[in-house]
Parts: sequence; C-alpha cells; structure tokens
Amino acid sequence: LYTLIKNIPSKKEHFLYLNQYNFDGKLLMTTSVKSADNKDLISGKIMNATNNTQILIGTYSTLGKKRNKPIFYFSAGNVSAEGLYFSQFINNKQSYIKFYPFSRFSTFWESVNANKLGITDKKLKKLRDKPLSYNLITHDIIQDGDNYIMVAEAFYLKYHTEYRWVYDANGRSRMESESVFDGFQYTHALVACFDNNGNMLWDHNFPSPPGT
Repeated sequence: LYTLIKNIPSKKEHFLYLNQYNFDGKLLMTTSVKSADNKDLISGKIMNATNNTQILIGTYSTLGKKRNKPIFYFSAGNVSAEGLYFSQFINNKQSYIKFYPFSRFSTFWESVNANKLGITDKKLKKLRDKPLSYNLITHDIIQDGDNYIMVAEAFYLKYHTEYRWVYDANGRSRMESESVFDGFQYTHALVACFDNNGNMLWDHNFPSPPGT
C-alpha cells in the first residue's frame, strides 16, 4: 500500500513523501518526492504499473511566486494548481519528474465559458494572456496499455450574500451582510494522457453537466 504525506515546515519549504505500508499498517519504506525549480507538489495519485514500478501524477504550483487569482475562483490556502506533473519510481527510487503547465494544454480554452464563470467575454479574452492557475480535484490514474490517463475536474466555490437588520442596546438599527457557502461549482473536466516516459501524448477538455 502506498500513500503520500505532505510536510510544510515553512512557507518556503514544502516536502512530499511517498510511503509504503504492509496490510498490517507497518511502514516498509519512505522516500522523498524530488521536485524542481521551486515547484510545490500540491497533490498526487499513485499507481502500481508493475511489481517494482510506481507512477505518480498530480498538480503543482510555484513556491515564492505571487500567484494570480485562479481563473475558477480561489480556495482557502492559495493552493490553486498551475499544471500537472508526472513522476516514475523504480525499486522505490525516483527516476524522473516532468512538469506540464496548463498553458501547454492544447484544448484548455475549448470548454471555458464566460457565462458560467460569471464574467464578460472581454475579461475572458484577457485571461488567455495570463499564467493559468485553477482549482482541481484529481481522480485515480487509468492505465491504458503502456499509457497513463489522468482525469481532473476544475471547480470554484459558490457563495451568496444574505442581509439582515441588527439592533444595538439603544434600539438603533443597521444592516449587516454575510457570505454563505453554497457548495462547489464544477466547470469542466481535464483529461491528459502520458506515455511510460512521462511525455504528454494528448489532452482534452469537456464541460461539466449543468447543475454539477
């Protein structure tokens, strides 16, 4: 059994560890997932490709860089992703890691709808020229022969504003407002396929069904 452990001792130090356990819960080994160029590995999914080979695919952002507000709103903790990474482990040793920013995804903008984001077409056009970052939920890796497919869903947090009258001890009234969390709004799904060497073969986007 494999699991990922995230350790954040400081704002400038983020570490990701790959642990292996037996079915009794005993720790068999732990290894650090090496990153590059101040890349912060946000999330990851692990898959056993063979008895001695594991594939790790997940999302990343950049440490120490002022982040743009994610296109699909923002989440607490500023953990919006800037792209996907692909890493391979053989005999519990990391062979390589490769990074793919969303700007390199050929179909990224195909399913982005200004109306669903609540912005104008003019503002959406301006977003195309900025570094891309957004919130993703990643699903389990799908193996297709020697290739590996990652499916992730983009989302933002939905709120509405409620107003109410409040009164002080002297009976004077004033209006207060508060934001109420409604849930998650999924905008579209991202699918990316990688070969055994971590090269991205293709990517595709499709909109989420209405009401999701």
